Amino acid sequence: KTAKGGASIISIVGKGGISKMTLAKT
Repeated sequence: KTAKGGASIISIVGKGGISKMTLAKT
């Protein structure tokens, strides 16, 4: 699950959604 979560975060960052990454991490 951790690997999948990290992949999702990376995808968001790639799009330039830093704010969304923080929300996803919370």
